[in-house]
Amino acid sequence: VQNEMRLLHEAMRDAVTAIADDDLARIGESLHRVHRAKELTEKALHAKEYKLPKNPENVAAFIAKDEAFHDELEKLFAAAKSKDTNATSLQLGVVLSRCSDCHTQFRR
Repeated sequence: VQNEMRLLHEAMRDAVTAIADDDLARIGESLHRVHRAKELTEKALHAKEYKLPKNPENVAAFIAKDEAFHDELEKLFAAAKSKDTNATSLQLGVVLSRCSDCHTQFRR
């Protein structure tokens, strides 16, 4: 999970920079790394190799929330791929707004 969060942090930072530089094509690379890390996170959760810091009994809810979050990341990728800076910026805001809800529910 920490690896996925680190990669997500980097992807969000890179997205802001890509928007500022008007180079939206860079966004996809970072998001693909996050997606690959998601698979490892799910394996660790299912194998009980990782325990959520808060509400550890709610793994199914965490996974559902993570799926919904990754759906929003896919929308961010689609907006960037369409080279629509405004849509990409707005979707980045949607993605970032989802972080605090998950952290409140599952992080210390």
